[in-house]
Amino acid sequence: MRSSETEALTPTSETEAIEIFGDGSNVTVLAGGTILMPDVTYGRYPKGGRTLMLHRSCLDGIAVFDERVVIGAMVPVAALVDGPDDLLARFASQVADSEVRRTATVGGNICAPPGRESQRGDLGAPLIALG
Repeated sequence: MRSSETEALTPTSETEAIEIFGDGSNVTVLAGGTILMPDVTYGRYPKGGRTLMLHRSCLDGIAVFDERVVIGAMVPVAALVDGPDDLLARFASQVADSEVRRTATVGGNICAPPGRESQRGDLGAPLIALG
């Protein structure tokens, strides 16, 4: 691979995604793409490195264990609007518009790097409050 090429990596499990991510060096994570794709479109996407594409990583589920709700990083924000927790549903319904909520992921919303062009971190406070 030449340094100007980007290697696309598509894990098929959570374990494989963690292994590929490693220490995060030279890795760009692509989940729903609402934050990353504008960077690609406008030529701001870093050349070279590795892109970890999570769409097949099995991180798209919501599970309830007693009182605990486990939300995968690839769960669309829209899935929380009709999800198992009413308080989180209220917050999720206020993130962006319905089109963005259908594409944006929980992981992207809470883990995206700082930036001005798109919403980030909307779900951080309610998730912390809910434990």
